[in-house]
Amino acid sequence: MDVSLDIKSIDETAEKPLLEGEHAMTLINQDGQAADVHFPVDPMSIDSVDKLPAGTAAVTVKVTGKNFGEKIEVEWLDATGKCQDSTSTPPTIAKRISATELEVNLISGPKGDKKGKLTLISATKLKASKEVEVS
Repeated sequence: MDVSLDIKSIDETAEKPLLEGEHAMTLINQDGQAADVHFPVDPMSIDSVDKLPAGTAAVTVKVTGKNFGEKIEVEWLDATGKCQDSTSTPPTIAKRISATELEVNLISGPKGDKKGKLTLISATKLKASKEVEVS
């Protein structure tokens, strides 16, 4: 059985978005036999992100995690809710060091009541995100 998810029809505002993390799908035969399958097989995840200094200058931040592939896109939502990505000036970009380490260039923005949120987007549009302290 092949199952395909149409990314355009996925509700990313759901409590647990399908494009982030690992999920289980249960298949049940007509005779009541069931099996679970987990997807994706090796999800991308963020273990840690260095604290960011508040400011308007671009900084490079070390990100560690799992299953970092090539061509990762980055979105940075600062503490005020302003979003930066690859189309911003300057662009927010990731440099892959290894499958477990990235260097991300971004503008952290001002310190706020909330933490910032770093989201990594794989070439297949799967996501991993982490809240980051801006001090």
